[in-house]
Amino acid sequence: MSTISECLATPHEFAHKGKTYSVSLITQNVKAAFEKRLFGRAREAASAMRDLMSTEDYRQHLKALNDDYIAGQYAFESERGIKAVQTINGMVSLCSLLFDIDEQEMLKIIVERKEEVTSLVNLIFKESFPLDEQPSQS
Repeated sequence: MSTISECLATPHEFAHKGKTYSVSLITQNVKAAFEKRLFGRAREAASAMRDLMSTEDYRQHLKALNDDYIAGQYAFESERGIKAVQTINGMVSLCSLLFDIDEQEMLKIIVERKEEVTSLVNLIFKESFPLDEQPSQS
């Protein structure tokens, strides 16, 4: 395998109940998909609140959601994104993207194999966001 292929290849696999999942690093595609899911949940919540708001309040709320999205406030690295990943729903959503499966299947795996999934996700974070190591001065 070439160096480029090694860099682009998925370095991790996770076996569960006879099925092997290729687990990706947190790539730009994963970040973008997470952002879209986070924004989608905010839109769903707004829709659920629609009957509780006047038409004008609802329009203003949707405009605020849109403005926040355009401003990057739903981005993976944003304050909102970081807080979301620290919730159960956020972690299930992120893991489903990493494992490339739906959230229901991911939740079942997490319930059955919590420690192993947690360990793998911690490793994925370390490999996706490596710290710059400073060379030691002698």
